[in-house]
Parts: sequence; C-alpha cells; structure tokens
Amino acid sequence: MAGNTKLDDTRVSIRKRPGMYFGSTGSHGVLHAINELVSNGIDLFLNGSASRVGISFEGETISCTDDGPGLPYDLPGPGGDTLAEHYLTHYHDTPTADSHAPHVHLISHGLGLMCVNAVSEFFEVRTWRSGRLWTQRFHEGLPVQRPQIAQQGPGKGTSLSFRLDSKVFSYKLPDRRMLRRMIFEAAHLFSGITLDLARETFFTTNGLADLAALYYQSVPFEDPKSFSLSTLAGDVQIGVATIGESSSDATYRSWANGASTSLRGSHVDGLRDALRWAGFKPALGLIHVVMHHPEFAGPTRGCLNNPEVRTLVRERLKPALKSWLQKETPGERE
Repeated sequence: MAGNTKLDDTRVSIRKRPGMYFGSTGSHGVLHAINELVSNGIDLFLNGSASRVGISFEGETISCTDDGPGLPYDLPGPGGDTLAEHYLTHYHDTPTADSHAPHVHLISHGLGLMCVNAVSEFFEVRTWRSGRLWTQRFHEGLPVQRPQIAQQGPGKGTSLSFRLDSKVFSYKLPDRRMLRRMIFEAAHLFSGITLDLARETFFTTNGLADLAALYYQSVPFEDPKSFSLSTLAGDVQIGVATIGESSSDATYRSWANGASTSLRGSHVDGLRDALRWAGFKPALGLIHVVMHHPEFAGPTRGCLNNPEVRTLVRERLKPALKSWLQKETPGERE
C-alpha cells in the first residue's frame, strides 16, 4: 500500500492542507473528525444494523465504538487489499464510499474515514466481522501491518481509536461543551439510538418533541400546546415538533440529514406553509428531514434548497395538523 502513488499524493495533500478538509486544525477541526466517526455509526442505526454509538477518551486518544456489523475485512478491495483497508486509505469523491443511504453528518459536510486516518499519529481498528475480530494499525494514514485476526467467536461491533498528529493539528482534543451539545442534539434528531459520551448516556424515544420542550421558554407550570409528527414521505423522513402558541411568527430551528440548517430552506418553508394553511402560529417549530437519496447525502451548507421537500413536508403535515387542532379546540375547526 505504501507504494500506491495516488494514495500517497492524496494523503500528503490532506496532511499539508488539513483546513481544506476539517475546517480548522483547532478544537473545531477535532470535533469534525469525531463527527465523521459518530455519523458513520448513526448511518448504521438508520439502516437497522446498530443501536449504540459511544465516544470515550484516554489522554489524547479518542475512541469511537458501535455495535454494528463491522468493517468489511472479509471482502477483497479493488487493489488486492481488503475492502476495509481500501476505505481507510483511499479518498472518495462520492457522498459515501459504498453509496449507502441514508447518510448523515452532524456538521455541514463529511470527510470519510481516510481523512481522519491520514491526520492521525496512529489509527487503530478493532472490528468484528464474520465471526472474527480483525485488528489493524495505521501511522499517518499508512498501514503498519497487514490485517490480523485476534480472536474468533460471536462478537459484534467496531472500535476505532486515534490520536491526532501534532505535526498537523494544533489541538488534539475537542471543546467538550461543543461535543456534548452535538451528541445531545443527535440523540433527539435520531430518536431510539443510544449515544454514550464518556460517562454520560443520551437516549430518547420522543425525539424532537423532547427537544422542543427543553428549548421552549414557557411560563412556569404552563402546559403549552405541543404537536409532533414523525413520518416517511416518499424517501424523505420528516420529523416535526411545535410547542406553544404565538401571535407573531414562530422561532424555527431546522436540520437536514443531521446537520443544522441555520439559513433554513425548503423544509422550513413547507412547515410554514402547512401552519399557515391550518391557521396556527406556534411559539417554536423544529423540523428535521433525512433524505434517503445518496446524491443528497452531502452538505447543505446552511440552507436546504429542494422544492420537492417543501411539497412533501406541506402535504404530509396538513392532515396531521388539522386532526391535532380539532382535538385541541373541538368545535372551533370543524
């Protein structure tokens, strides 16, 4: 592998210009590296093959674990290596290396495992696959050993451990408050997944409804109107929660495929359309859409521009809002 010129050129480029890939070489860049590993675990959850993802620290070493099916060390790669090793050492210019969908990112854009590996002083893999525990270690993005079989049995899951290279990164650890917020929000955006961060565990079955209640600044002991819906429209998963009632326009927070869309976009427009049609103004509205098209798995850059999503959100929400409002105010909206 070390003699692969294309591999070496890409790896050197990432190490020389890490800011182009990670945004910075400070704590935010570290957060971006962690996001890549966590997002891969959430992808596994969304396709039904994992239920738990965890982040832990030992000194400057960061580890991410999941209970998924493992990296494909049992499959051949295109260059004579294993497919897992190929993913870890080759950059892909497609949304995902294997075209899986849905695909999410908790920060605006993804990197691929190869990028994290390339900027790490060491990157160590322990993964169960086909009844075998495979291990492999990398240095600065290059394998220092062939894949090894450490154990056989019914094990499950993957552990990826890495320490960022001080020759590339000025920080080796993330801002813990920013990381905690990212993991906390992710647990609500993808309800049903268990996310561990050091000694904390985050889990909810109510998703955005719980997040809306936490964000809503209500009068003490007030029981505000709250509406929530989680539904699949075509191949777009839609999650909505509103809380409270207001005479003016609502405050909105929105996400697309896990990433915050601070500039809003089509999904928020669809929510507003439905609320306007229903004649209801909440105090706070949250919406998260997950598009299952692989071509839309990349960054939204702060604003979602997809007219189809606006239509899907509007039309799916209208009957649900009508039914909810009739129960909230019987006789007034018949």
